[in-house]
Amino acid sequence: MQCREFGEMVDSYLKDELLVETNHGVITHLEACPACRSELAARRETREALRRAFDHAPEFQLRPEFAFQLRNELKMEAFGKRNNSDNLFAFVMRPQWLAIAACLVVAGMVGIFAFRPQGGSPNELARTATSGEVRSDLPAGELSGAAVRLASFEKTEAAIGDHQNCAIKYNLPEEPIDLNEAGRKYDTAYIDLAQAVRSGEGLRAGDIKYVEDHSCIYDGRRFAHIILEHKGRTISLLVAETDEDSTKGENADVIACSQRDGFQVSCFGTKRHSVFVVSDSTEADNLMLARRLAPTVTKHIARAEV
Repeated sequence: MQCREFGEMVDSYLKDELLVETNHGVITHLEACPACRSELAARRETREALRRAFDHAPEFQLRPEFAFQLRNELKMEAFGKRNNSDNLFAFVMRPQWLAIAACLVVAGMVGIFAFRPQGGSPNELARTATSGEVRSDLPAGELSGAAVRLASFEKTEAAIGDHQNCAIKYNLPEEPIDLNEAGRKYDTAYIDLAQAVRSGEGLRAGDIKYVEDHSCIYDGRRFAHIILEHKGRTISLLVAETDEDSTKGENADVIACSQRDGFQVSCFGTKRHSVFVVSDSTEADNLMLARRLAPTVTKHIARAEV
């Protein structure tokens, strides 16, 4: 795949519209192309900022008094208060309904304009749209191929599934076990991992709270699972051993690697482990949490891999 081809399908990739084979081709290209990784990161941040700005624009909010009136009129219509065609036509042609139709047309046109590919540098677009709200602590152009590999469909699906079926609502066929016990039986990187996270820099500010830890299995994959809380939202820190070495060093980049069903996944890795941070926060907040936790987690796991 060439950079030109990636540029033509980057928006479809972000919206999960590509076929599996094409998606794998994109990931392979991203591993080898820093420029396209930079463009992908900028597009993600731009889309999130535009979506947030559009959703909260005052001119697109429904006035409470209009909503109340509309609800009452719809109830009357449903109960047959206006049951002849002439009255129905008059109801539909009221100024309020015409105003709704006009608003929908305008909103649709603005949405199409806002989310179509824009000219100019993606990094410039991201800086303009975010206005400082969505920030990146790492240069987008320096994202490593190892971090991109962590975003494989199977791994991120398992991470989201474990978060949903263990942290949010327990629904696992096999009971979790003590994390240190799992470390002695299956993976030494799990030993004292929770203690490292609790005492690490990521939790010292006090806004991230430790909830519990264990080792669980979802979809055949064993995880070290540390459950945290941030701003009232449940956060899952998940660590899984990889099948092969995924990076040459210990400082893999932290990236926003997937999103599905309202859940955001940020990921990073060490030589033989993949680490995922999953929550229903915004992409920017979830990425910030992952970057705060990454130094402590990476250091602890890398020490066990020696």
